[in-house]
Amino acid sequence: MKILIVTLLLLGNALAIDINVEQVLCNLTDLTAEQCASLLDRTRERIQENLPENTLKDYANGVANSTAFAVQGQGSDYGENFDKFLFKPSLGIAIQGKVKELDTEPEKADGLGVGAALTFGFNLKNLEKSKWGPLVLSRLDLFGSIMSYDIRQPFDEVATDGNLASAAFFGRYQIVKDEDFLPGHLLDWGGIHIHTGFQYSRMKLRATQSFARKVYREGLLEAAFNGGYAKLTLDSTTYSIPFEISTFFRLGYVFTLYTGFGTDLVFGTSDVSIGAGGSASGGITILDNDFQASFEADRDASGSPDATTFRGFAGLQFNLPYFRVYVHVNKAINSDLVGAHAGLKFVF
Repeated sequence: MKILIVTLLLLGNALAIDINVEQVLCNLTDLTAEQCASLLDRTRERIQENLPENTLKDYANGVANSTAFAVQGQGSDYGENFDKFLFKPSLGIAIQGKVKELDTEPEKADGLGVGAALTFGFNLKNLEKSKWGPLVLSRLDLFGSIMSYDIRQPFDEVATDGNLASAAFFGRYQIVKDEDFLPGHLLDWGGIHIHTGFQYSRMKLRATQSFARKVYREGLLEAAFNGGYAKLTLDSTTYSIPFEISTFFRLGYVFTLYTGFGTDLVFGTSDVSIGAGGSASGGITILDNDFQASFEADRDASGSPDATTFRGFAGLQFNLPYFRVYVHVNKAINSDLVGAHAGLKFVF
């Protein structure tokens, strides 16, 4: 969880916002007006230099998309034909943006979301009835999931608090029966499943970072940031209705590979706000205080997710008796959303 939140803070601290920088003092006895203007320009440059071109509104939309995308695939199952029931805890992350550039330039992200779930699955073959209308109950699995996780953790100079919550109900039906191609489970095909349901996800996070003193120079002049803070708040709630088709292969019993495609109908809202404040001072040396400036920001924006997302997904699962470890990856086809989650399974 800590790695995910630190990533979120890195992205959030690089939001494209208009940070207001004003000159508070220019001592014309020791400095010229041009020198003070030069220091003021340099102060603005240092504050703004890492900000991308996307707006806070764009980021709010991206957060909404990512919040919904982070939980996709956690509410159903794609690599198992279980006899009675299944239980799996899982944790995921999603990013909207140019993923190849995020390792060196995290500020290029247009949004980020985190989601978690505790999912229970039940096969209906143990009911007294074998069919329900045209449905064969042994091919029908029902899933329910719920999660609420409070976050209150410090990271160096960053204090964070918030909550992750999710809930879902899914049905999965096997439209093509599974088959054993080689004896001893050396090669099994899981058949073809269709999935649909309802997914709710909420991510509410607040992070406040304190900035340490930092010196910078402009020609013969010196100045220093005397301190400051930045506060980021994300509050995103999304609802989605996925429609999916999937299949899987089990190799030598130990490994399972699965893949599929899905369409998500998504709606919801996202609110993003950021505040910042601090001061800088300097002159011929940083101790002179012949130049003083202050900076502040107080911005907020609301957004909403794209109404429809088309995606492909794939996963790899490591199998032990009654126990599984898996990784699942989602990639949007109609946007630059990418997401992944990992989890454990207990199968009976």
